[in-house]
Amino acid sequence: GLRTYGGSTLTLNSKITNITVDAPLSTASGYTAGINMGGDTQDSREGKLAVNGDSLTIKASNSNAYNTFGVTMWSDDGGGQGLTADFNVKNMEITAEAKGGGHAFGINANNGIKSHVNITGDYLNINTSSILNGGSRTGNAQAITMSGANSSAVIDTKKSVFSSYSEASAANVLLAINGASIQVKGETELTAVTGEVDSASYMANAAYASNGGNIVVGAENASVKMTGNILAYGGDSTVTANFSGTDSFLTGLAVKDSDTDSINLSFKNGARWNVDLASQNPTSTKSIITNLHIENSTIDLTANGTAEERAPGSIYQQLVVDNMTGGNGLFIIGADWTTGQSDWVDITTAEAATHYLKIQDLTDKEDKTQKIDKPGTVNFDSNVLLIVDRSDSITLEALAEDTGGIWGRSYNLISLDGYWNVTGVNNYYSANTKALLNSTEAAYY
Repeated sequence: GLRTYGGSTLTLNSKITNITVDAPLSTASGYTAGINMGGDTQDSREGKLAVNGDSLTIKASNSNAYNTFGVTMWSDDGGGQGLTADFNVKNMEITAEAKGGGHAFGINANNGIKSHVNITGDYLNINTSSILNGGSRTGNAQAITMSGANSSAVIDTKKSVFSSYSEASAANVLLAINGASIQVKGETELTAVTGEVDSASYMANAAYASNGGNIVVGAENASVKMTGNILAYGGDSTVTANFSGTDSFLTGLAVKDSDTDSINLSFKNGARWNVDLASQNPTSTKSIITNLHIENSTIDLTANGTAEERAPGSIYQQLVVDNMTGGNGLFIIGADWTTGQSDWVDITTAEAATHYLKIQDLTDKEDKTQKIDKPGTVNFDSNVLLIVDRSDSITLEALAEDTGGIWGRSYNLISLDGYWNVTGVNNYYSANTKALLNSTEAAYY
């Protein structure tokens, strides 16, 4: 669509700009790009592009199994003085669709060249998809990909909405690799989705930092909605995400690969983490993060289903945290009282504070009827471990439940040097049962 090369400088001042590029099935070969910036080692100048205006729309599609780019920045040999793209546009939309096997990139800076992307404005939407279209495979779908230690993307818009869908491969909304960095400020929505093709299992990642990459999402008190996993892999990689407010959430796992990788998550003011693998084949159930701040917010390890959907034979979730701060957090955990299996949280160090526990009963229905649902106190054959605080710093309170059935229930929760166990339950007539008994008694008299 629009191309610059080497140390050229291009400034585009237009109130409304539309760029549409399509490579149909008849095209023999080649990629498709809305904006294409190339570097040249023979040129001592930095390549620059500036786009200013009210509206910028980029639509790129490719139907010949080759890659599709909304904006691409590249150099064949990784050299040159670098490339910078500045977009100062009120409303900016990028759509990249690859059909039949190619990768789909919204913004892509690769091949080691020094690349910088800066976007300011009111609204930014990036939508990428890679679909089969009759082919045997698809490529990855990625909204923003930055590579190289001197490469960066800074998105400073009031609202950003990014989505990536791959029918038969991985979806990565934000991907920072080889020392590159991505920062997204303001209200943010990130959605990664993979399709169901054969028996393949592909990850859907909202934020993926690899080999020294760094990603930061969410400003202080900004709404962040994130569907997809958070990954930090390859050493010295960091992902930091801040969730604030009742409409902010993370649905997915968060996994760091090594002690030199770091994932830092903050949940405040009613935000929620639904801990569940964002994949069509959820075989991995363990989140490992560096720092967790939870303040008046919820972490739900039962997000992969209701009690009826999960039990029996549930996939139990695990959350491992190096350091936890904050207070008044709510942990929702599933447990089978007869097998002793449960979701669980393992914390190395924690700030002294009170947190709360809500329990999802995953006991087999027959066992529950025969062994658990009895009047009064029912002590378990062995304790059920739910939360480990190795620093023995937190206070944990289990919330009683009254779901409208026959029984209401409270839990006997004890700490053994920071190992929080449930030893039994206390069953009592629920409010509905009491009301029914009172009305029956009144009718009798």
